[in-house]
Amino acid sequence: MRHVELRIAGEHIKSSAGFGPVLQRAGRWLTAGAGHGAAAGAAIGAAHGLATRRPDESALHAGITGGLRGGVVGAAVGHTGRAYRDIRLDPTHAGISHLGTAGELVRGAGRAVKQFGQRQLHGFTGKYTDRPGSIGLRGSETAEKTVQKLDRRFADRKSYELGPKSVEEHASAIKDIREQGRHGDAALHAGITSIPGIAKNMVRHPIGTAKALGREFVSGGRAGVALGIGAPIAMAAPGLARGDESATGGMTRVEKLKRLGTSVGAGALTMGLPVIPQMAASTGVEYGLNRIARRKPPAVKPPAVVYGTEQ
Repeated sequence: MRHVELRIAGEHIKSSAGFGPVLQRAGRWLTAGAGHGAAAGAAIGAAHGLATRRPDESALHAGITGGLRGGVVGAAVGHTGRAYRDIRLDPTHAGISHLGTAGELVRGAGRAVKQFGQRQLHGFTGKYTDRPGSIGLRGSETAEKTVQKLDRRFADRKSYELGPKSVEEHASAIKDIREQGRHGDAALHAGITSIPGIAKNMVRHPIGTAKALGREFVSGGRAGVALGIGAPIAMAAPGLARGDESATGGMTRVEKLKRLGTSVGAGALTMGLPVIPQMAASTGVEYGLNRIARRKPPAVKPPAVVYGTEQ
């Protein structure tokens, strides 16, 4: 009997029944998600880049560029494969054919694009506030859909895919998702998921709205915090590291810190919004704060003339 050995992500797999079971395991690993696909694609891309590099190209450059290209392609393949498997695991699609699964995959991608647009529209106008789950807005309804999907994935895992802590890790992931859903409900109730909602509630309930934004920062929307707080800090870090540049026409360190504070303040005020409204609103708020903080330079007084001393 022929023995086949394969190593996937550090796991040594043996098969005495030919390539079938090994390829099945490899296929399941590669379609477990975008991360797995990106890892495999990066490795293959780097190897291909090294094998086909130009004579004037360094091995490092060829490997890195090949790995990046392969990683992007692999992530797309892994994500698509995971979505394909999720459709076949969904009980509402019981008995669906492979061709039908492919069609549902295309329709699902269309729905995802539509919901993304609806979330941005909600951020700008406050529309869909009465049915956030229908547009995939963060909240308990969306969280429960995710929990059901993860439960189906967990039940589908094979014995060789289950580690000693798999049950604990799954339970912890479910707990985090539901907690994020509750934070999403609170953010929606406080009106900080849309620009009109923030504007209205900052006037009517400034303290409550400020508290809601604080909760969002501490334990709420992680993507919003990353975009609203993390991005300005990351962008300002190189300039701060250069120190005072006023001698060459740049800003002083204090001016850089003030600008960073303004950017972070604008981001904190808008972190509950979907991505595009958040970018637009934070830019507008930052511009307004900078206009308010701007001071006119002091008037230059003419030099005093002491009569009787001029020659």
